[in-house]
Amino acid sequence: MHDVDDRNHKLILDYLQKILERERDRFYRLDDKVAKLFTTVSTVITGFLIIVNILLDSTKINTFSSCQIFILSLLSLMTFLFLCMSWHYLFSVFNLKTTAHLQHEGFWNYYKRKEENEFFERIIKDHETVIDTYIKSNEKKVLLLKTSLNNIYLSAIMFVILVIIYLLFKCL
Repeated sequence: MHDVDDRNHKLILDYLQKILERERDRFYRLDDKVAKLFTTVSTVITGFLIIVNILLDSTKINTFSSCQIFILSLLSLMTFLFLCMSWHYLFSVFNLKTTAHLQHEGFWNYYKRKEENEFFERIIKDHETVIDTYIKSNEKKVLLLKTSLNNIYLSAIMFVILVIIYLLFKCL
């Protein structure tokens, strides 16, 4: 019976180690995706500011009424705010680093004092704790990433509206 328990504990431990590796890899892959998107959004913000500066140059809009200038300025501001909110959520992912670690201090002494079953149970419980921490952290990262992407979509829509309205005002 003792050999069966050992095999079961080892099987469970192997399974938990694979889950832990998968969640840890997912944690770092999400970080990598966010870093790339963060760089892209930063570049888009810079490009957007250059384009808006060109579009709203005083020599180009001197024929616009104050109401038209207000509308264009408001659309520009809203687009910029959506981009900044996206940037903020991406930046929040970088600050989110709550991970647990497997216990290792005093492990050898614990092993010598306890039954082997208790030792395996402690290892299994430690793995479950670390896995749960990674899962919760990954869920938060995904939620922040989705929120950021929604803001990117909204900013893109606002930018298209801005350009269309600018062109309409230019033609009228």
